[in-house]
Amino acid sequence: MIHKISRCLISFCDIQPEEREVIEYGLEQGISAGLGMLISVLVGYALKIGLESMIFLMALIPLRMYAGGYHASTRGRCACISAVLMIIAFLMIKYSTLSSLTALIFGGIEAGILYYLIPVDGNEKLEDIEREVYRKKGRNILITETLLFVITINRFGTVFIAVFSIVLFLLVSGIIKIQWQKT
Repeated sequence: MIHKISRCLISFCDIQPEEREVIEYGLEQGISAGLGMLISVLVGYALKIGLESMIFLMALIPLRMYAGGYHASTRGRCACISAVLMIIAFLMIKYSTLSSLTALIFGGIEAGILYYLIPVDGNEKLEDIEREVYRKKGRNILITETLLFVITINRFGTVFIAVFSIVLFLLVSGIIKIQWQKT
């Protein structure tokens, strides 16, 4: 299917045939990401936290993109880890009984640690200029999400705590993986 789509794009959109691999890779990534988001939202609706699942994804994706951290070595492993983390997060969101004060303390501690750590190298080591760009963008996203967390703590506090927890887990896992590879 992807081959057919790429052939259509090449013939109808003035794209060079040598760019076919790039187009196919982009299509695969886009379809995979879209399918993952759709499944996440459907699972959220099945758990009766549809709105929360959408807010979760809207907060997780940009923060994760700039925070870095652990990346699985294969697509299958990535899908499995993502599914487990999503289910844990959604169960946390659905069944959490944290008071606003407790949520504020946990969320504040997590946000503070994230602010300090962002970015953590993933599979690729960042150049110094890239690290600064990722640090600035990642921290700006984190600050924005932390403000949203505080403003909406009574309704969506656990959503942001789940996002911060997952990103923090992946950053620490990335640091451990880097240290383990050095030995």
